[in-house]
Amino acid sequence: GMIVFGASPVKDWKDSVAIARVVRENLKSNLLSGGVDATTGTIAGVVMIGGIEVLDNLPQSYIDQSLDPSKVEWSIINQTEQSVKEYTGFVDDSDVYGTVGSNISFHDRDAGWSVTKGDYFVVNCEQLKCNSGDHLFQLVDRGSNTILATIKLPASN
Repeated sequence: GMIVFGASPVKDWKDSVAIARVVRENLKSNLLSGGVDATTGTIAGVVMIGGIEVLDNLPQSYIDQSLDPSKVEWSIINQTEQSVKEYTGFVDDSDVYGTVGSNISFHDRDAGWSVTKGDYFVVNCEQLKCNSGDHLFQLVDRGSNTILATIKLPASN
């Protein structure tokens, strides 16, 4: 793990995802981390400093903000030749979100219509022919255009 310190203003406290967006953008740009790649992290903590009026009126859910499934894009990328996206979609696609037995499925463990810690994907690499070691599974938050994860497939043999 690592600890990174920095300060960033939040332009619109009334926007429910503004705090999460600022944290993600700071990790994406490696704020004060000396060139260390912090984009593969899975957990980020925040120390908030604000005026009494803002902190008194800031809903706790804004701090615990999860990701909107309709804005998280998944892709399976074939790395041979030109890095072609062979399969792509969004977490909330009806054939992905909460499905069982499909080639790509997303499981929302807390059933909160969100993407949060503990949620997971199941990818049938045998059926999709992505088990050669030449493929990546990638998640991108399209709300901020931030790569959330890049995983080499198959994830385990």
